[in-house]
Amino acid sequence: MNMSSFRIPRQAVSITVAISCLSCAVVANAASTYYYASTSGFSSLTTNNPVQFALSDDVGQFNTLTIRRLTDLSANMSQSTPDLTFSATAPENPDWVAGSRSFFQVAMNTTNSSPGEASYELSFATPLATSSDLVFVDFDVQESVSIKAYDASDSLIPYANISFSRQNGQSSSGATVPSSFDELAGYTGRLSTSNDSSRSDPVISLSSSVPIKRLVYDWDLNPSDRLNQNNSARFNVAVVPEPTTCVMAFLGLYSLVLRRKRA
Repeated sequence: MNMSSFRIPRQAVSITVAISCLSCAVVANAASTYYYASTSGFSSLTTNNPVQFALSDDVGQFNTLTIRRLTDLSANMSQSTPDLTFSATAPENPDWVAGSRSFFQVAMNTTNSSPGEASYELSFATPLATSSDLVFVDFDVQESVSIKAYDASDSLIPYANISFSRQNGQSSSGATVPSSFDELAGYTGRLSTSNDSSRSDPVISLSSSVPIKRLVYDWDLNPSDRLNQNNSARFNVAVVPEPTTCVMAFLGLYSLVLRRKRA
């Protein structure tokens, strides 16, 4: 073959270059772009009435989070959806925390010693990838949540499969709040803190080495039955698009552009 006369079609070159550039961009940015579930509608959630919340990104990867409250809220408790912004540098936060985020919040405001208990079930249409994180915020003054995490076959995920980490959140000392994730019979584990003073929205993250299909959160916002508690806790899930999904989405878009040019 006369190599001097061999030419690669221009469209093939464009596609190859575009795919190469996109692949590099996806690898570079996969760890920096995280998506949280939409929180719209959580405030009006009622007992045993499941509500769906979109959990999707801008490259065509879609999932759905369904939340069902399993217990009634006492008169001193409420649900809301606060928006928070976390710095990446001062204080420092990892990619799945840094940025403007929306959260599901359960709170209590009481002058008695109510325990502030509430249970929620979270189910995902597609199991969460192991690159995802369960994010908890404002976990600072003697609060706890007992967690059951289930895999795609609805088997309880063992404690040993969960990784626990602490982040600053909005406080430079947030990562030092004395919180922990411990083993608990009948559960995947329990998240709790022994801190006695409020901090500015510290963050805790849990990740699983097994994809999570369903979660049950049993909250206790006042495990010590203290008086005059105004505790609250916030939660959501951080997911990152899979690189292969990004590439496939781009290929589909590029093919559509080529077809339109030919037409």
